[in-house]
Amino acid sequence: MYVFAKQEGMYFTPLYIGKSGDLSYRLPDHERLPCVVPLGCTHVCVMFESYRIPRTSFETDSIDGCDPPCNG
Repeated sequence: MYVFAKQEGMYFTPLYIGKSGDLSYRLPDHERLPCVVPLGCTHVCVMFESYRIPRTSFETDSIDGCDPPCNG
């Protein structure tokens, strides 16, 4: 799972939450860059999970809980 985030002081605001098995292919031409860059994206935060099922569940729960502006 990965999060495009904006640093605001000591905190990070999630702008987009996604998942990928291989970030080297996913991130360079990401379709959400036109959304996250103008919102001030400063970081890409990554959580490694080797199993697809927990990765999908965690992504869904995170999107529901954070409601990032570029996931909608």
